[in-house]
Amino acid sequence: MKKILFLILFNLFQHANAQNHPENHEKLMDNLASQIKHDTINIGFLLFDGAVLQDFAGPMEVFSKAKSLSHGKYKTFSIGLENKIIKLDNEMLVVETEYILANAPKIDYLIIPGANMKKIEEILANSSLMEKFKKAMSGKNQNIISVCTAAYLLAKSDMLNNKKTTTHFFVAQDFKERFPKVNLITDVRFVEDGNIISSSGVTSGIDAALYLVEKLSGQKMRAMINRALQHDFKIEDKWPVPPNGMRYKMNNHE
Repeated sequence: MKKILFLILFNLFQHANAQNHPENHEKLMDNLASQIKHDTINIGFLLFDGAVLQDFAGPMEVFSKAKSLSHGKYKTFSIGLENKIIKLDNEMLVVETEYILANAPKIDYLIIPGANMKKIEEILANSSLMEKFKKAMSGKNQNIISVCTAAYLLAKSDMLNNKKTTTHFFVAQDFKERFPKVNLITDVRFVEDGNIISSSGVTSGIDAALYLVEKLSGQKMRAMINRALQHDFKIEDKWPVPPNGMRYKMNNHE
């Protein structure tokens, strides 16, 4: 009896040890990668002065993990609209992009981060700068993920007319009033319409990126990355209510 009990416990130990062995983990990763049928996906991050770090850092981390799990089927790179040296929101960080728009490689998905509304208003009022954004967003066979207030740039370029989109909850009413031809969806983390995926506030860019990974590489990969990031992936999400009826209006904070 003791011998039988010993053998049972020994087998259980061996099984548990095998489950935790690095070689088995690598085999699992290899198996997952072998199921991916798509070619390498080029993902460009369009950076500009005033861009919010979290808006692109979150999605970039998703695609970094997707690159590892897929054995290189995701390639990410950063693009400056005009210059390689970029001062991010509140000049908290200065980064250097790999490319500028003029010499960027083929882009399958362009990620556009948002900025604070003061910066967004400056861009919208600068017709020359808006033309450069429009050129960047109109690449042939190119898909777009906008994060947070970047939806304003797409809407201003008439790329969202008669399409569903979303943006940060705090500016939603202003967005609806300013762009009546756009179908703004509320209480969501992201929404897809045609070649454009738009996400709502800041960290929702992670959800949009996870959705794209699932769309391209399957639910298993999305779930693994979701767990690795300790993120709670959602599509729908009840938006917060601004305190005391506050809302954003151009040149005026109510």
